[in-house]
Amino acid sequence: KFKSRLPSLRDRHDQQMGELILVEFESGRGLYGKRRIQSRLRRQGSRLGLARIARLMRERGLSAMRKRRF
Repeated sequence: KFKSRLPSLRDRHDQQMGELILVEFESGRGLYGKRRIQSRLRRQGSRLGLARIARLMRERGLSAMRKRRF
């Protein structure tokens, strides 16, 4: 019944924002986490919360590299 339904507005927006997040993540060579991606997207005019950015990154399997301690 629900398989033929069109994607909701939020689903379509999440898809677009996920692509932007992926571009920023790759431009930062995988070092950028949710906070740095949020600040870069804000400079471009996109306003997303940290929780939403974290969810979209998690859904795409993106996680920033962590600093190693010596």
